[in-house]
Amino acid sequence: MRIYFLIIILFFSISSFSAKKHPLHIALVSIEYNAKNKNFDVLFKIFVDDFETIILKKYGINMNTGKSSENPKYGFYCTSYVKEHFGIVFNNGKKYTNELIYKEKDSNIEAVWLKFEMKAPALIENVKIKTTIMTDLFDDQTNLIVFKYKNHEEAFKLDNIVKENSFKIK
Repeated sequence: MRIYFLIIILFFSISSFSAKKHPLHIALVSIEYNAKNKNFDVLFKIFVDDFETIILKKYGINMNTGKSSENPKYGFYCTSYVKEHFGIVFNNGKKYTNELIYKEKDSNIEAVWLKFEMKAPALIENVKIKTTIMTDLFDDQTNLIVFKYKNHEEAFKLDNIVKENSFKIK
């Protein structure tokens, strides 16, 4: 698990690459329980150029992240893409849920944080997470997942080969 945290640190510290090219195809998904609101804060950190490329490819839409010409339907396209490529199952449920509510985005020249909320069940015993974020654009895409629920934390990677992971809450 230590390697995942090193990769996350590397991902956060990348600042010398131009917005047009970078050597890594990596995204971070953080799913953290918010006890006050009894929901999960779900955050996706994706390279801006990669995200804009996939939205253009899938929907024919220019996002223009962080520019004065930013697409006024930014949240709509973010939500559409993320809901198609992310799901979670609680307590041995049969169907992935992606009932995410788009809250906001934060961006800089290199990365965009897409912030969502998701209702949490009253009790969670086990979890299955699936994501194919950006794997439809890059064969070597790696998605790092960090899941925090009360005193339980899991970190793992998903990619084009391994697209889901299950675990029990201790």
